[in-house]
Amino acid sequence: MPLRPLNLGIVTRITLLWTALFAVGLTAFTALAWAGIVREQLEALDVDLSSTATFAATRIAEHNMPTATDLQDAEAPDASVLVIRHGVARVIGPKTFSSHFVAALAALPLNRGITLADGDALRAYAIRLGSGSRIVAVVSMRTFQDEERRAGYGFGIAALPILLLAIIVGFVLARRSLAPIETMRRIAAQIAHEGTFTHRLHLDGKDELARLAATFDDMLGRLEQSFVRERAFIGDVSHELRNSLGAIIGEGEFALAKSDDAQRCGSALAAIVARSRRLAGTVDDLLLLARADAGVLPRMEHVDINELTARVTAEVQQRESGPPVSVSLSEEPFTLLAHSELLERVIDNVLVNARHAARSRVALMISGRDDMVQIRVEDDGPGVPEPEREAIFRRFRRGDAGYAGSGLGLALVQAIVRAYGGTVSVDRSPWDGASFLIELKREP
Repeated sequence: MPLRPLNLGIVTRITLLWTALFAVGLTAFTALAWAGIVREQLEALDVDLSSTATFAATRIAEHNMPTATDLQDAEAPDASVLVIRHGVARVIGPKTFSSHFVAALAALPLNRGITLADGDALRAYAIRLGSGSRIVAVVSMRTFQDEERRAGYGFGIAALPILLLAIIVGFVLARRSLAPIETMRRIAAQIAHEGTFTHRLHLDGKDELARLAATFDDMLGRLEQSFVRERAFIGDVSHELRNSLGAIIGEGEFALAKSDDAQRCGSALAAIVARSRRLAGTVDDLLLLARADAGVLPRMEHVDINELTARVTAEVQQRESGPPVSVSLSEEPFTLLAHSELLERVIDNVLVNARHAARSRVALMISGRDDMVQIRVEDDGPGVPEPEREAIFRRFRRGDAGYAGSGLGLALVQAIVRAYGGTVSVDRSPWDGASFLIELKREP
């Protein structure tokens, strides 16, 4: 039967990782500390052996061969001393050595502690006594090894509660550090359950999770605004379609009721056609808005903006009533990579809006700045108050009750311009009216 992987939570995984890293660090620290203590003890033992050998050498220099009792007053009272002269060794102390071991002691390097074995582990330290002579202090390592083991056990026993404390601290810190993630999960579940975007995290701090929470809150705010806009848009679409369809149905019923009156029947049919065309235009605008929002626009082509603007301006003045438009084209030819019909729609909508609002004058100017083409349309109408300059680009937004349009013209302008990477804004004109500025990137 195959083993299933453990489904451990993030807190548990972080705690285990922290425990493993801490255990490795604690083990390394303990090993280094234990090795340091062992080394210091070994160096201290070598110092004691050196002092014992020097003590024996001093007694011999005074023509008094030291005895085992004399060595009890030395730094290493348990040590034995070998006096080696011309290959002959004399042992002073409680321990005896094999001839093979004595030969090894006779060849030891001077002034240096060496660990040897003669049954038991021994530590030896040799100093020069004279020409061809030396004194070697030797002591058993059994006591030293017992202390070494006790030190190791002590470090091991002391490390266990430290490791347990590290596990508890790591678990608490991981749980507290990841608490905002659980809050995010809970809020996401509430949003999914309630279908609203009103909840926020509002986490304080400047760490990564606090910045993530701030981004999450900003995303929720944008989603809420988008949700509100889309809901209002659906309501506006429903209202617009319902009104138009209701009017068409009413006119049709009236025509049926007056079918014997040719004049009234004709008027009703004309009204039906007008309403149907308006409804068809609204549907076309909605479809174009949807394509622009999705970035699905017709194939690009090279468009001469001066030529296109002059043609659209002439068509608008011929088709619509209103003040004449003063056109100022650029002396430099500007070419855009766009779709000519969509750009015509943009300029047409802005011009129609300006002529509807103007009292006596409308101006259109084409200019260039850096790598951008600027199309500015100004009028001497009432203008747009600053608080409403963003709102006029909303869908189904009408400036006044007498406006016969669908309220999608400026929304289409903004959607198309943004789809081509440009911007559109409104400000105050020199005549205290509205000044619309469209900026589009030109071809290099």
